[in-house]
Amino acid sequence: MSSRPDKLIKSTNDYYDALKKYYRSHNGVHPDRINVLNIEVNEENRPRVLRILDTIIKVLRSRNHDVIADHFNTYAKIGDEHVKFRLREKQ
Repeated sequence: MSSRPDKLIKSTNDYYDALKKYYRSHNGVHPDRINVLNIEVNEENRPRVLRILDTIIKVLRSRNHDVIADHFNTYAKIGDEHVKFRLREKQ
């Protein structure tokens, strides 16, 4: 991950780290999926995917657009339009 990741990248990475700990310990509370980007990748590819998405989000924000992560959906807000997107591995 970059030295200054976007807040959505950080919250997505934190969520998946907490989820990994939850499944290892089999106790505690399932982590809340708040501000988590819609990605479907293997754990070993997650850092690469987050770097790619960090670049995309930073470019969108530099052009005065926004990115919204709402439960299991991720949107790029470009003007009044919401463009839904996700990143997943080919299976």
